[in-house]
Amino acid sequence: MKRGRVPLRAFLILAYVCAAFGGFAAPSLANERDPAQTALGMDISLSGVQLDLRVNDVPISDPSFPLGSDGPFSTVMTLNSAFASGKNSVTLSVAPNAEVSPGWDQHAHARFGYWPAADFPMPFDDRAFAIDVQYRLETDATEGDFSVTYAAQEYLTASQSGNIASTDEGDMFGLTLDIGLNLPPLAWMQGQHLTPDAKMQRELVEQYAKLHTHIAQGFDGMNEALSPYFTRQAAAFGVSLEQFIALNVRPMFGPESGTEFLPFDISKSELRVYGNGRLAALVPMPLTYRNEAYGEEGALLIYFWKDQTGQWQIIH
Repeated sequence: MKRGRVPLRAFLILAYVCAAFGGFAAPSLANERDPAQTALGMDISLSGVQLDLRVNDVPISDPSFPLGSDGPFSTVMTLNSAFASGKNSVTLSVAPNAEVSPGWDQHAHARFGYWPAADFPMPFDDRAFAIDVQYRLETDATEGDFSVTYAAQEYLTASQSGNIASTDEGDMFGLTLDIGLNLPPLAWMQGQHLTPDAKMQRELVEQYAKLHTHIAQGFDGMNEALSPYFTRQAAAFGVSLEQFIALNVRPMFGPESGTEFLPFDISKSELRVYGNGRLAALVPMPLTYRNEAYGEEGALLIYFWKDQTGQWQIIH
């Protein structure tokens, strides 16, 4: 992910990887609930807006840079690892761009559903879904309007959560997705409720610094340090840890990738709490890297939580 405005595209997200595992999926849905056979996610289209999309109050992209697009852009995002079985909260906070390219409207469109993991669907094609949310801001309007279409799938239902909220920053729509797929639990949801203060900030700086030291040692150090995180990611897609690393981690961070981690720098970072009070992060996140081959800089999007014994852990 390039620093600055984040374009909505098929990007590598190492805090909720958006990836398709078609190579490991069976050709038929003998067991739709099996995450190895089923991709859960959303179709999304943006134009002239910024979208802060959160699942269980965790941003699906870099929290420093909401998803955004000046002109029309659409894609399909696989989000198995963002969810757990049962009820999950989703919020869409839309903020119009101050300036819009002539001839383009301002909208956000998100459709949640699941489909065979072996498929590579086109955005908003003719397939089943659970909920379709559209936001449009008419020319010269001060507030946008949400419209919602409810449907249902056997293992996915949706309902609105709370009221539509409008602020000076934008408009927000909340929903609940009840998921019947066999997704692994999110351990961090059993963590302590966090109160941000100076002590927590010092502890979090220490955790990120330790993690940076391990990651900077090379590919093996990275895999060891992030093992709980990668293990949970792999389970959410129904693949082994080895398969997950080979497909999602090695291409970008392996010895032949040309990626190098930058020096640890928290000079511009501040403490923020997510996950409805159970996750903490320094934002901008300080685990930054550069890949010369792709001409990209980005950050590993790693959050921390504190278990009931008081030990800090990486998100999983």
